[in-house]
Amino acid sequence: KMSFSSEVKEELAKQYSKSRHCQLAELAGMLEMEGSYDTVSGQLRMDTDNTLLKEKYIGLLQRAFAIDAEKTVEEKKETKKEPLTTIEKKRIGAILIASLFSIIFWIFWYLGYLPVYYYWADNMNWVVAGYEVPSTWFDAANSMFCVILGPVTAALWRKLAARPQGDMSLFRKTGLGIAIIGLGYIFYAVIDIARGGHKASVLWLIVFAFLLTLGEMFFSPLGHSFISKYSPSRYLALMMSMWGFATFIAAKSYGPVYGILFGGNIPFKTACIGIAVVSFVAAAIMIALDKR
Repeated sequence: KMSFSSEVKEELAKQYSKSRHCQLAELAGMLEMEGSYDTVSGQLRMDTDNTLLKEKYIGLLQRAFAIDAEKTVEEKKETKKEPLTTIEKKRIGAILIASLFSIIFWIFWYLGYLPVYYYWADNMNWVVAGYEVPSTWFDAANSMFCVILGPVTAALWRKLAARPQGDMSLFRKTGLGIAIIGLGYIFYAVIDIARGGHKASVLWLIVFAFLLTLGEMFFSPLGHSFISKYSPSRYLALMMSMWGFATFIAAKSYGPVYGILFGGNIPFKTACIGIAVVSFVAAAIMIALDKR
């Protein structure tokens, strides 16, 4: 028995606009989500296992361009037997590289919280205007900045997309996200150096929380968007799982990494600068890979 949502989807898939410009708009949307263009062969493909989507695609082609439906189905079957194209292989490689760098990003992102509860608990003055600030407020600061920065970054993406040269690539945006995390650790090191053995004000953690969240806003949502847009449809689930697996590795790794870097054998400011250097190098590699 079909669910209500399935019945609605099936009914909508059977509806065709009489206006050609609406038909072209639908085709453009479907190709944006499921299509790919091979610059070598000059072929435009739409790879999907969704029967309703295939029938809708064929119906729109037939109405908008008077293309024979049976011939289109045949070409689709032949296409499914073809191996991955050069562009599809490059896109899978790019997704794997992005997933690898996401491990670095999330390790450093998770790592940023631990000094708050350990190192800065003893080396910061947590009293502001006679009130002792709970360390849990640092977690709340991240949520607050997510709410504030969400609309700001969305407006920024829209503004960049409206430029003649278009929006920044996803590689550049995610690279900037890693670099911003590196700036956060530079700020940690500056606080440690500037305090000169005295306790720094806890208010400085607001700046670090802002940088941590800003890096997250650049990196986190774009990873899923990158995979959804560029992964071949038949490997979409696998590529999404790779991204999730990378986050899992980071979540399991940041504790041992903290023990190595901040366990007492390395000065705090030195460890922070080291993390920043790795972040900047990773960001530079991501940006360098942008056109490849």
